Amino acid sequence: MRKRQLGWVGVAFSSVMIASVLGAAPASAGAFVFYPEDCGWTPGSVEGVEDFIPATYCQIVGTPSGKLMIRAQGELPEGFTLTQAYVNLEDCDGTSSLVATPSGRLTANCVLTLE
Repeated sequence: MRKRQLGWVGVAFSSVMIASVLGAAPASAGAFVFYPEDCGWTPGSVEGVEDFIPATYCQIVGTPSGKLMIRAQGELPEGFTLTQAYVNLEDCDGTSSLVATPSGRLTANCVLTLE
């Protein structure tokens, strides 16, 4: 099974925006949470799915220590099925995981350290 790069459409732009906010925040500032409306997976993020997959839930958390955590959930497109779980541990410029289950559920996590 080939690995595919984890695609974060919309979240990538939001991450850049959040990184600039996080970089400008004083060290004593608390964590922040952001819920982008436009995020999902690029074509090919799940082996065999060549369409954009919109997320049903997306959350970005930034911490004062410079960590950026992204979590997204969604469903495989209608008509697409898996016989076994698909797991992709490909790097998203941090630590990441993408899991697609035979029931069609998608879950992705990415943890970045901002400099």
